[in-house]
Amino acid sequence: MQSAGQIDGKQKENCYVFDFAPDRALKVISESHNLTKKGKSSDDKLKDTLTIFMNYCPVIAINGTKMEPYNANSLMRQIKRISIDAAIKSGFEDDSIYKVDAGIVMDERDKEFFEALKARLNAHAKTKRETKVTIADNGLSDEDYKKAVAVEHKPAKNLTPEQLELREKLKAQRKQQQAFFGLLRNISIRLPLLIYGADVDITESLPLIRFTEIVDDESWKEFMPQDVDKDLFKRSIKYFDEDVLMAAGLRIRRLAKQADEYPPTERVKRITDIIGHFRNPDKETVLTPWRVVNMHLSDTIGGYCFLNEKFDAKDPLEEPRYVSQGDVTEHLFGNRDSKILEINSKSGLYPLYVAYSLYRKRLPKKEEDLTFEEQSAIWNQVLKDNVFVLCKTTMAEKITKRTLAGFTKAQTNTHYQPHLLERMQEDMDWVVKKITNPAIWGKEGERMKFDAIVGNPPYQVEGKGDSNAKNSIYHLFIDLAIKISKINTLIHPARFLFNAGNTPQEWNEKILNDEHFSVVKYFADSQEVFPSVDIKGGVAVTIYNKNEKYKPVHIFTAISELTTIL
Repeated sequence: MQSAGQIDGKQKENCYVFDFAPDRALKVISESHNLTKKGKSSDDKLKDTLTIFMNYCPVIAINGTKMEPYNANSLMRQIKRISIDAAIKSGFEDDSIYKVDAGIVMDERDKEFFEALKARLNAHAKTKRETKVTIADNGLSDEDYKKAVAVEHKPAKNLTPEQLELREKLKAQRKQQQAFFGLLRNISIRLPLLIYGADVDITESLPLIRFTEIVDDESWKEFMPQDVDKDLFKRSIKYFDEDVLMAAGLRIRRLAKQADEYPPTERVKRITDIIGHFRNPDKETVLTPWRVVNMHLSDTIGGYCFLNEKFDAKDPLEEPRYVSQGDVTEHLFGNRDSKILEINSKSGLYPLYVAYSLYRKRLPKKEEDLTFEEQSAIWNQVLKDNVFVLCKTTMAEKITKRTLAGFTKAQTNTHYQPHLLERMQEDMDWVVKKITNPAIWGKEGERMKFDAIVGNPPYQVEGKGDSNAKNSIYHLFIDLAIKISKINTLIHPARFLFNAGNTPQEWNEKILNDEHFSVVKYFADSQEVFPSVDIKGGVAVTIYNKNEKYKPVHIFTAISELTTIL
């Protein structure tokens, strides 16, 4: 940095500040003018402010061998990059994805929309599970909003009573705005996973309105909040900053595409890092964290684990460690004909772990000693012969394919079964015959025999009639897994351990007294496993192994246990 001063009677006319981290420098510039803070103004206001600032303090960037001056437009594009980074890292929770005047400039239609949204949702606050939303009647008009922003940071002594009143209204509206954002987050946090799996060109921007076209109705119900239909979603679009969302979406897909260029070990790390930023919406759409997938499968069937013994997701291993669970591990991953089925994929992380473990056991020598083509050939062969995935919506199938095969043309054994839950409730035998039919997997010959079933099944569905009760369904997936494989390991609610919840009591007694069934781990606090989801009664990791006999599972009956756990 050069400071202003006089040298030999000559006055310095220019002062230069150098920064070798462009994003940091631009962030300092933007924040010094309140451009990226909660109180930021509209794009037009930002541009005017930057234009004035840059008349006095030009910004020059070195691009290769050239020095290029920034104008207000180019600087704003760079500032948007900061918002895009924040959007991706937060899983679309950051305030930067919303328009700056959303929830402040309001007319009757805006109020009606937020009332409708409020009636269907609990606010998804960043730090609280629920937020009460009160929609005031004093929303500012666009004209009053501009006037209020113009005087927001001016000394009170220089303002008229009218200006002071507008400023107070703006202050109140900014508090209300956070409640509005809490409601909109219920929608926004669902978008990254859909963007990641969207079947669109890698270079194509994805406007929000396209989601109503590319996501079918059944997938919409699986991935969007309950009762937020496509019409309500369309009405919400006006409150989002689409420039930020589309740019963030494009970067997510490009990061996924870039991962295809790396050896499988590195690719797994990059894909799981991308998915790691996606948020867990609710009990009906639980996305199993990569940490939990590693903990669950390494503790039950073994394989290659990417985390240390403490399963510390903040300190992933450079080289995955091999975990053996004896004969089970050798049978599943050492057998070239092994067939492992993921019973309900949403993100594709369970089959990714399985595929990687199978891949590593197939390597004839160290991965780094093989060419990229040789590595890819082994990976693709595993996907073709050994890994099978059941999905209950077409969007879940697309997301899973993206996780396993990226943007390549590698064959994957994924099957979308329409109305899977209804079929299971009505005719389980039909479902068993369907899943074991080789034709649905593009195979020929006798009925499919799966060596193991893994996954995180759906937990509950809406009850029928006028009741708001939820009906448990995870026990149906346990039954299904037992019918089609000698080994299965699932993670699911644990209330059945107390003869509690609404799984049938006769089922509870049957499964808890099955000598081939065991609870491997029990988490009384579900948030140890799913940080943002509260599952009453906790979560259990279970295994069923027809080749093993376990002690009967203990049923908790003590009042102290019930009151503590439930």
